[in-house]
Amino acid sequence: RDKSVLSPEAMAPRDELVWEAKGESSCSDLNEISEWKRKTVQFDTVEVYDTLGRWELSDEEKSEFWYNLSDLKSIHERLMDTVWAMRRNERLGGNRCSRGLEHMRTIRISKERKSRKRNVVDAVLREQETQDQKGVHNPEAVAVAAQIYSRKSREMAETMGA
Repeated sequence: RDKSVLSPEAMAPRDELVWEAKGESSCSDLNEISEWKRKTVQFDTVEVYDTLGRWELSDEEKSEFWYNLSDLKSIHERLMDTVWAMRRNERLGGNRCSRGLEHMRTIRISKERKSRKRNVVDAVLREQETQDQKGVHNPEAVAVAAQIYSRKSREMAETMGA
C-alpha cells in the first residue's frame, strides 16, 4: 500500500467561522445569528494510507473484517447486560464499561436524548422545507437550525468532559 506523509504546512490549520444562534424559529434569515466565534484545528505530521474499497474485497476478506449477524447479536446482548447493570446501580468491572452508554442509564434520560435528536432532525428538515418553498439554498442557515436544537446536548457533553 502507498504511504505518504503530509507536512505540517500541508495540514495548516483552517479557520472556520462557527456561529451560535438564539431562538427556536426558522433560520432562513441569518439575522438570528448572535455571535461569531473563530475556531481552529491544528495537526502535526499526518500519515495517509491507501486502503482497499469494499468492492475490492473478496467475500472471505469481508467476513474476516466485518461483523456478521451473530457478532452483532452478541455485541447487543453484552451492551444490554451492561445497561441493565447500570440501571441496577451495580458496580461495573471486568469486561463491562459504561463509557458511551451514559445516555442509557435510565429510561427517562434515554427518552430525553431521543427527543433532543428528533428535534434537531425536525429543525433541519423544517429549515430545508422553508428554503425549498422560498427557492433558496442556504446551508449555513441549516447549520444554525441544528445548532439551536443541539445546544443542550453540547452543554451536556462539555459537562461530561467529552
